[in-house]
Amino acid sequence: MNIDVSKLDEPQSQAALSFLENFVAVNENTKINELIDHSKRNG
Repeated sequence: MNIDVSKLDEPQSQAALSFLENFVAVNENTKINELIDHSKRNG
């Protein structure tokens, strides 16, 4: 991902930082984890 870091010095920098934090956030997917656990038990 390319980003113009000069925009981080402007008044909207908090909005840009918030976007980036949310963009890279990892959300656990319980359904995927359940499928993986199920496949390990039945594999």
